[in-house]
Amino acid sequence: MTDQAQLLQLEKDMFTAIRTRDRQMLERILDESFELRVPGNPPVDRAGFVAAILAIPGTIVSVESEDLDVRTYGDVGVLLGRQRARVQMEDGTTVADLGAFTDIALKRGGQWRMVLAHSVTLPQ
Repeated sequence: MTDQAQLLQLEKDMFTAIRTRDRQMLERILDESFELRVPGNPPVDRAGFVAAILAIPGTIVSVESEDLDVRTYGDVGVLLGRQRARVQMEDGTTVADLGAFTDIALKRGGQWRMVLAHSVTLPQ
């Protein structure tokens, strides 16, 4: 499997892990040094990111990427795209979110792992 194909699978697994709130899969995908950056907010480490995903209220209906672009620079992989998410709240309302993201992965020991995620909310 090519590096690009492995990175696409990693991103797909990340969205699946978020949608299903799969702690083990998230911890396998995210490097110990992982950090989430969202402008205007303090950085979030791996443990904080996993805890935040598990604490999302309601049911995560979908998390999908659009316009995904994958690039590799040696052992560094860069994934750019838009993310659409929908969450059904306990009162039955649905909350939708659209954001732009850049995810950075490093290849260590033949395995790609996410080390950095940068996300900004986009108008819908």
